[in-house]
Amino acid sequence: MSATINHYRLKIWLVGPGSPPMRKLHRVIEISGNAAFAALHDLILEAFDCADEEFYHFLLTRKAIKNLRELRQCDEEVVGYFDGDEVVAEDGNIIRHDALEYTLDDAKLKENNSIYYWYWFNSDDSWIYRIKIEKIRPVIDTTPEIEGWMGEVIKKVGPSPALYE
Repeated sequence: MSATINHYRLKIWLVGPGSPPMRKLHRVIEISGNAAFAALHDLILEAFDCADEEFYHFLLTRKAIKNLRELRQCDEEVVGYFDGDEVVAEDGNIIRHDALEYTLDDAKLKENNSIYYWYWFNSDDSWIYRIKIEKIRPVIDTTPEIEGWMGEVIKKVGPSPALYE
């Protein structure tokens, strides 16, 4: 028996003042849609040679953002420090999802959407990455009885930035 799963091709780069141009520093990752955002976090850290020591969250803007103020107004996020209290808010407050459970498919992302990964954000040295969904393709999984996800760094352009400068 086989099943169809989505594979996402993502292009990821640093954004903000002082960030190198995307064409000089970015990563391309492929990851299956059944992967939780925590797995995507791990893959991004691997791609940029970072240690997993800090807090993070994903902002599900689904569009390119022009500035930090606009990014902070995003009303849906996936958090790596989930406390379980605010999964869905119907009164206009932020919708929070647990990065350990919420998957890329759950987010219902589309090709050319953008989301943001905010790493180490409790510090003045936080980094913000833009993630562009370049391609979503269905793949026939011939081993659906084996639960798990696939993820791989496909391309590295430019050296990884120094984390603790």
